[in-house]
Amino acid sequence: MNPQNYNDVKFRIIFNIHYHYMRSKALALLDKTLTVLIVISGTAIFGRIGDQNSVIIGIFVSIIATTQLVFDFRGSCNNHDNIRKMYFDTLLRIEKISREDSAALLQLNEEILKICSIEPTPLKVLELSAHNRACDALGYPRSDKYIIPWYLHNLSGYFSFDRFKLIKDVDQ
Repeated sequence: MNPQNYNDVKFRIIFNIHYHYMRSKALALLDKTLTVLIVISGTAIFGRIGDQNSVIIGIFVSIIATTQLVFDFRGSCNNHDNIRKMYFDTLLRIEKISREDSAALLQLNEEILKICSIEPTPLKVLELSAHNRACDALGYPRSDKYIIPWYLHNLSGYFSFDRFKLIKDVDQ
């Protein structure tokens, strides 16, 4: 990609804003779901102290709580929110510069690369979904978008699906 092209730089910024929004949303949902399971299971075990099933429920609560503590989904969610805010700041700066100011565009491209250096490992299908949203936001043709099956789209915030080959949509 030519870093001096205004539309390419703007596309990369909007793409990253959408990617980190979707990733943050998926992680927040996972964190809240695990928290609800811990509370419900903890309440169930408190009501069954001394019962034989309390050991099984206790193990279940321990596994869920340990998973939530070790993987820190809320912290990852906040990380994606902070990165998204950095991209919004960059988007604000690109709106203030001229399309022909190649020095300013090059500086913005450098800022994008600095932000990319602190990003966690990307998820392939989620990246393609963000690509589609950026295409929609900038009015790109349908042929620039990827076809993402619903079952991959729904799980794209949690799994990478690196082995799936997705194709671009074609106007008919």
